[in-house]
Amino acid sequence: MTIVPNDKNFNEKNFDSKIFDSYDSIKLDQDSKEKLLQKIQATNPQSDQTQVHNKPKKRNTKLVFRLAPVLAVILIVTTVSCTNYFFSLRDLGLGKEEIQIIDLPLPETETKTDSPPPQITEVDIIALSGVWNSPEYKACAEWEEFLQNYDQDGAIIASIGNEPTGFEESYDAYLCYTQEMADKIEGICEKYHLQKLSGIQIPDDYNTLCRIAGTGDIYGGTSEHVQLSDYGGYVYTDGTFQTEGSAAISVDSPCTTDFQFRRSMKGSFSPVALNVTDISQYRQWNYTTKTGDKVLLANSSDKALIIAERENSFVVVNVLGDILSGTFDISNEALEAMADAFDFSVIP
Repeated sequence: MTIVPNDKNFNEKNFDSKIFDSYDSIKLDQDSKEKLLQKIQATNPQSDQTQVHNKPKKRNTKLVFRLAPVLAVILIVTTVSCTNYFFSLRDLGLGKEEIQIIDLPLPETETKTDSPPPQITEVDIIALSGVWNSPEYKACAEWEEFLQNYDQDGAIIASIGNEPTGFEESYDAYLCYTQEMADKIEGICEKYHLQKLSGIQIPDDYNTLCRIAGTGDIYGGTSEHVQLSDYGGYVYTDGTFQTEGSAAISVDSPCTTDFQFRRSMKGSFSPVALNVTDISQYRQWNYTTKTGDKVLLANSSDKALIIAERENSFVVVNVLGDILSGTFDISNEALEAMADAFDFSVIP
């Protein structure tokens, strides 16, 4: 049963958004949180998904994660259904990272003038393999921290050039090019009891991809407003896969968006992280698709995400907008319609 405030103007989506805002704005000391969490669990023993924690710090970053506030936990426990997700994008966050932005001219506008220097900017990075404190998240976070402090001037990889390194077959998923990197990968797998990704395959078509990955028709949702097209992808032996495609959406103003659909298997070390620009700018809410699957939706001015945690895997759909035209005009209603177009129930 869902318990909501006694307010005739109450809107569950807006309330979810307020919960996530509260989640990011309150601080308590650890002792107070632990004592209050015990009281919460005593009054709501079935809610075993609620966690209060400290987020890890990352070196060489300007962002320091804040403590997950207990007040937000109380709001979640007492006001939303137990089928809702108790995490937000903050719980996937790996910290800030500096990236270079290079403006590449389109072929029809390309000139012989010198390109402008690349811009350096800080962005938020999230893990695509699981939420905070899961083995998969911890492995990805440790690997990201290692990469930020390894071969920073690029001297090692420059000395290798295009020559084979001998690590391609066993560590292809990790872009490994030295024994030190290989040792780190092995150490992470042993530390968190995870297996390495291996045996990458590039299927001939979408149906073959689903068969190899051990899923049903992931594009088999029920959305009369969305037409999905698949561009192809790759699958690892364990069932981790990524495929790319586009969606033609006829909600509000018709629009087209490219997307990346990634499923990471639990029990495997998946090193993939995603630049989401600025987590604080996302509007986030829980949504139940027409196939009955609970997803977390997050929308901003230049990117959107559809996230679903399955029994054996973690799924993130990266909604990119129209890459060719460089536009992003996905409304919240369009994002919900897009989520309806996927059938997450066929993904173990």
